[in-house]
Amino acid sequence: MAVQLDDIIVGLSKGSLSLEAACEAVASASKQDPVRTRFWGQRIEAEMVQGRLSRAAARALFDALEDFQCDKTVWLDSATVVPRLGPAPFAPGTKRKRVPPPITNLEQLRAELFRPVTRPAAIVRATSASPEGDSRTVWLEPNAQRSSPSAPQQSLNPLEPIPLGTTLNGRYRILAPLGLGGVGQVFAALDLYKSKERDFHVTVKVIAVNLRHQPLAYAALEAAVRRSQSLVHPNIVAIYDIDQYEDQVFIVMESLRGRWLSGLVREVRGKGLEYDKAWPIIEGIASGLAHAHRHGIVHCDLSPHAVFVCEDGTAKIMGFGLVHAVPNSNESLDVLDTLTLRAYTEAYTADPWAQHGTPHPADDLYPLGVIAYEMLAGSHPFRRCTLAAARQQGLKFAPIPGLNRRARKLIERCLSFDRKTRPQDGTSFLKRMRPNLIRRLLLAG
Repeated sequence: MAVQLDDIIVGLSKGSLSLEAACEAVASASKQDPVRTRFWGQRIEAEMVQGRLSRAAARALFDALEDFQCDKTVWLDSATVVPRLGPAPFAPGTKRKRVPPPITNLEQLRAELFRPVTRPAAIVRATSASPEGDSRTVWLEPNAQRSSPSAPQQSLNPLEPIPLGTTLNGRYRILAPLGLGGVGQVFAALDLYKSKERDFHVTVKVIAVNLRHQPLAYAALEAAVRRSQSLVHPNIVAIYDIDQYEDQVFIVMESLRGRWLSGLVREVRGKGLEYDKAWPIIEGIASGLAHAHRHGIVHCDLSPHAVFVCEDGTAKIMGFGLVHAVPNSNESLDVLDTLTLRAYTEAYTADPWAQHGTPHPADDLYPLGVIAYEMLAGSHPFRRCTLAAARQQGLKFAPIPGLNRRARKLIERCLSFDRKTRPQDGTSFLKRMRPNLIRRLLLAG
């Protein structure tokens, strides 16, 4: 599959393949084999960072990549009982290694995960593969952990997929990929320092930009993450920490169980979602934005790829740690610009911010309107064109059938090409959506 992606990228760079044909090829490959194309998004990101793909081409390929964000999350908890562990498959004549004793419950699994590491530990994952007759378990061999100062340690490239089982700074053990975003990978992980707590799962987002030799950029990102830690709200993913591991910069967040909104949007494409199911998600996103806006923080990269829908239906916004509060100087803007940390999804981005203007809370209301329209109507309001292209072409969106007048007018205002005519922040959106709701939210916030 990697050779096929190479062919697509080479064809685009030489002009022998049109962008439309490249997107069709990427979409077809992703649908046919979503597992093997899981990290295509990361490869496309790397090509964009290295200048071999334009930003516009990369974003078009991201949109075509059906598995750019994983839809489901499989969690290892007390309900996951592994009845028997067997070794990885062997080639004939291979000398067998010592097999660890069977693990039959969660406590034994905890003991295995947190024992002193003197050799590569085995991480177990539920799967449909069948090693040596066991239909539910396979062995994954992660990188060896450093057990002494002289032990070798593999250098990790921030643009390459992180091997499962890797332990970052001796604390966060990577369990499974949750998805790929515009600026990095998202993983389910264990916080080894909290092994005695009932729930020691966390989410780790690894930034796909090497900041080791760019201290000003790291300082700007760290300051943004520290500011975002003040955003304590049920509709915002809680951020715990930011740290570095070799060339990797990673952000530690709360554990997430559920699915990405991008997966739900794909499912309802062409038909839309019922109002009663879509509106609570829209309301949750607006509530999270309202809280951030009251603290002077604009998301600037809101899209279905930045929203996680939990198992109980709660929508949580991710990515506030990758943007900054409304800046006090152009210097902080320039630092982040040079690293392409503003990996905005162009089909959802408001014009002034995309043109590197000063962000405004109203810029978050345009993507909120696009998300709301896409969920309810089953299609992008402007055929996935950028705001600038839609305005230049004079595109109009069709009315959403069955929507009440208040909701219809509210979404129309959010989709305005003019920042001044949109709701000016998340609170204004909520006030127009449900007047009595705003009092309760203000009291809670």
